[in-house]
Amino acid sequence: MGCDIHLHIEAKVNERWEHYAAPHVNRWYQLFAWMAGVRGEPSEAIVVPRGAPQDASILTQILRKDYGSDGHSDSWLDHNEIMELEDRIEKWCEQEQRTKLDYDLEHNILHTYLAGNSFTSKWRYPGSALPEGITDIRFVFWFDN
Repeated sequence: MGCDIHLHIEAKVNERWEHYAAPHVNRWYQLFAWMAGVRGEPSEAIVVPRGAPQDASILTQILRKDYGSDGHSDSWLDHNEIMELEDRIEKWCEQEQRTKLDYDLEHNILHTYLAGNSFTSKWRYPGSALPEGITDIRFVFWFDN
Protein backbone atom coordinates (compact mmCIF):
# COMPACT_ATOMS: atom_id res chain seq x y z
CA MET A 1 0.00 0.00 0.00
CA GLY A 2 1.36 3.42 -0.94
CA CYS A 3 1.64 6.49 1.22
CA ASP A 4 0.68 10.01 0.14
CA ILE A 5 1.31 13.40 1.67
CA HIS A 6 -1.29 16.16 2.02
CA LEU A 7 0.67 19.40 2.23
CA HIS A 8 -0.77 22.83 2.84
CA ILE A 9 1.19 26.03 2.56
CA GLU A 10 0.14 28.69 5.03
CA ALA A 11 1.18 32.33 5.07
CA LYS A 12 1.00 34.63 8.08
CA VAL A 13 -0.93 37.80 7.31
CA ASN A 14 -1.84 40.31 10.02
CA GLU A 15 -0.58 37.89 12.70
CA ARG A 16 -2.97 35.17 11.49
CA TRP A 17 -2.20 32.03 9.49
CA GLU A 18 -4.04 31.93 6.16
CA HIS A 19 -4.28 29.04 3.71
CA TYR A 20 -2.21 29.78 0.61
CA ALA A 21 -2.07 26.54 -1.39
CA ALA A 22 -2.53 22.79 -1.29
CA PRO A 23 -0.10 21.55 -3.93
CA HIS A 24 -0.16 17.98 -5.16
CA VAL A 25 3.13 16.38 -4.09
CA ASN A 26 4.12 13.19 -5.88
CA ARG A 27 5.23 10.20 -3.85
CA TRP A 28 8.86 10.57 -2.96
CA TYR A 29 9.52 8.56 0.17
CA GLN A 30 12.90 10.17 0.75
CA LEU A 31 11.13 13.54 0.96
CA PHE A 32 8.59 12.07 3.41
CA ALA A 33 11.44 10.69 5.53
CA TRP A 34 13.16 14.08 5.68
CA MET A 35 9.94 15.90 6.54
CA ALA A 36 8.67 13.56 9.27
CA GLY A 37 10.46 10.21 9.26
CA VAL A 38 7.54 8.66 7.33
CA ARG A 39 8.55 5.76 5.08
CA GLY A 40 12.11 6.15 6.28
CA GLU A 41 14.16 6.19 9.43
CA PRO A 42 12.83 8.46 12.19
CA SER A 43 16.40 9.72 12.63
CA GLU A 44 16.18 11.22 9.10
CA ALA A 45 13.33 13.53 10.10
CA ILE A 46 13.91 17.25 10.32
CA VAL A 47 11.24 17.08 13.03
CA VAL A 48 9.38 14.08 14.35
CA PRO A 49 5.64 14.44 13.76
CA ARG A 50 4.41 17.00 16.28
CA GLY A 51 0.77 17.22 15.37
CA ALA A 52 -1.05 19.93 13.51
CA PRO A 53 -0.43 23.47 14.74
CA GLN A 54 -3.15 24.71 17.06
CA ASP A 55 -3.41 27.93 15.06
CA ALA A 56 -3.74 26.29 11.63
CA SER A 57 -5.91 28.13 9.13
CA ILE A 58 -9.59 27.27 9.11
CA LEU A 59 -9.33 25.71 5.64
CA THR A 60 -6.40 23.50 6.65
CA GLN A 61 -8.35 22.38 9.73
CA ILE A 62 -11.42 21.53 7.64
CA LEU A 63 -9.38 19.56 5.10
CA ARG A 64 -7.53 17.66 7.83
CA LYS A 65 -10.77 16.79 9.62
CA ASP A 66 -12.08 15.32 6.37
CA TYR A 67 -9.34 12.64 6.49
CA GLY A 68 -10.33 11.50 9.97
CA SER A 69 -8.43 8.46 11.20
CA ASP A 70 -7.04 7.75 7.71
CA GLY A 71 -4.66 10.67 8.19
CA HIS A 72 -1.54 10.17 10.29
CA SER A 73 1.81 11.66 11.24
CA ASP A 74 0.49 15.24 11.27
CA SER A 75 3.20 17.86 11.48
CA TRP A 76 4.45 21.18 10.17
CA LEU A 77 7.69 22.88 9.14
CA ASP A 78 8.55 26.48 9.90
CA HIS A 79 10.68 28.60 7.57
CA ASN A 80 13.97 27.45 9.16
CA GLU A 81 12.94 23.82 8.75
CA ILE A 82 11.91 24.48 5.14
CA MET A 83 15.43 25.87 4.58
CA GLU A 84 16.84 22.64 5.99
CA LEU A 85 14.57 20.64 3.69
CA GLU A 86 15.85 22.60 0.68
CA ASP A 87 19.44 21.96 1.84
CA ARG A 88 18.81 18.22 2.14
CA ILE A 89 17.29 18.09 -1.34
CA GLU A 90 20.33 19.92 -2.72
CA LYS A 91 22.79 17.57 -0.97
CA TRP A 92 20.81 14.55 -2.15
CA CYS A 93 21.00 15.83 -5.73
CA GLU A 94 24.78 16.12 -5.42
CA GLN A 95 25.15 12.64 -3.91
CA GLU A 96 22.81 11.01 -6.43
CA GLN A 97 24.22 13.05 -9.32
CA ARG A 98 20.80 14.50 -10.07
CA THR A 99 20.13 17.88 -11.62
CA LYS A 100 19.27 20.31 -8.85
CA LEU A 101 16.73 22.11 -11.00
CA ASP A 102 14.77 18.87 -11.46
CA TYR A 103 14.22 18.76 -7.69
CA ASP A 104 13.62 22.44 -6.99
CA LEU A 105 11.15 22.61 -4.08
CA GLU A 106 8.91 25.31 -5.54
CA HIS A 107 9.21 24.56 -9.23
CA ASN A 108 9.23 20.77 -9.51
CA ILE A 109 8.04 19.35 -6.19
CA LEU A 110 5.29 21.76 -5.11
CA HIS A 111 4.58 23.61 -8.38
CA THR A 112 3.71 26.59 -6.19
CA TYR A 113 5.37 29.98 -5.90
CA LEU A 114 5.17 32.46 -3.08
CA ALA A 115 8.51 34.10 -2.54
CA GLY A 116 10.21 34.29 -5.91
CA ASN A 117 12.85 31.63 -6.39
CA SER A 118 12.60 30.05 -2.99
CA PHE A 119 10.23 29.68 -0.07
CA THR A 120 13.20 30.62 2.06
CA SER A 121 14.55 33.51 -0.01
CA LYS A 122 13.59 36.11 2.60
CA TRP A 123 15.77 34.41 5.17
CA ARG A 124 18.61 33.36 2.84
CA TYR A 125 19.21 36.34 0.58
CA PRO A 126 19.65 39.94 1.77
CA GLY A 127 17.19 42.24 0.10
CA SER A 128 14.71 39.47 -0.68
CA ALA A 129 11.27 39.73 0.80
CA LEU A 130 8.02 37.88 0.98
CA PRO A 131 5.13 39.55 -0.82
CA GLU A 132 3.89 42.64 0.99
CA GLY A 133 1.71 41.82 4.00
CA ILE A 134 3.07 38.27 4.44
CA THR A 135 5.39 37.95 7.41
CA ASP A 136 5.99 34.19 7.59
CA ILE A 137 5.32 30.88 5.86
CA ARG A 138 5.02 27.25 6.93
CA PHE A 139 4.11 23.84 5.58
CA VAL A 140 1.35 21.92 7.41
CA PHE A 141 0.95 18.29 6.37
CA TRP A 142 -0.23 14.78 7.14
CA PHE A 143 -0.01 11.44 5.39
CA ASP A 144 -2.42 8.64 4.46
CA ASN A 145 -1.90 5.06 3.34
